[in-house]
Amino acid sequence: MHIGFVLPPGAADAIVATLRKAVSDALNDSEARALLETKLKTEYDFVDGRSAEEIVARLRADFHADARIAKMINQITTEQ
Repeated sequence: MHIGFVLPPGAADAIVATLRKAVSDALNDSEARALLETKLKTEYDFVDGRSAEEIVARLRADFHADARIAKMINQITTEQ
């Protein structure tokens, strides 16, 4: 399961930094982490915003590098 926060394009750097810090602080707090793992009934790995951007960039590059990947993703995401 992946949970993310998305801001509109062009969001101010200060807002991005504030949100990243707040989410990082919350999800790395030991009490909050324990509660969340209990609620989710699983452990989780926190991925910070900068790392998430790098992952998305790699996925985007892979998507555009091979038309078969784009076709497969489009099929999966449009199946009823």
